[in-house]
Amino acid sequence: MLGDVIPERCSGLLDSAYNYLLSYVYINFGVALAIKNRISNEPSKGREIVIGPGLAGLATTRQLMLFGFEVTVLEGRKRAGRRVYTKKMERGNKVATTDLRGSVLTGTLGNPLGLLGRQLLYTLHKELETLRKDFGVAMDAEEMILFNWHLANLEYANASLLSHLSLAFLDQDDPYDMGGDHCFLSGGNGRLVHALAENVPIIFF
Repeated sequence: MLGDVIPERCSGLLDSAYNYLLSYVYINFGVALAIKNRISNEPSKGREIVIGPGLAGLATTRQLMLFGFEVTVLEGRKRAGRRVYTKKMERGNKVATTDLRGSVLTGTLGNPLGLLGRQLLYTLHKELETLRKDFGVAMDAEEMILFNWHLANLEYANASLLSHLSLAFLDQDDPYDMGGDHCFLSGGNGRLVHALAENVPIIFF
């Protein structure tokens, strides 16, 4: 929209500003209220099909809808999210969640999932142990098995025993990757999927 009103001699500055916002992941994904309200209920630019409602597919779908396209998403499973899968465990009046795949946001600066979490005002936690102590997760046998699986996965990813790993240096590779803390999303990454899938037409077959 700005391209039509910015003088041609300033187009380079516009490109620089856009590339900056893109590089530092300030570009919106259509979940903030001000953006959601701009998605038209009467598409005017044709029809598109997106295969797979993973995080990328859902973000693409929302962008196309914002541009005015009628979009249908196709999925061969019975759920959205693709490789992101959050499992809920209920016992009595308590509910615990765990991510069976795609559990850690590896760096929240420059990470579109970190931005998505901030836009949705979701809480991000830096330590797994913090979740266990503060929220009382992994207190029964089934939950402890899943909790230990996450710890074993950390050992596998770092090729070292957990006792030899340091939270202080967990993000030491950030200069070569996305910056910021490695975080867990309270309630699981399935919440990001749910937010992106809101009002998106998905056909499960």
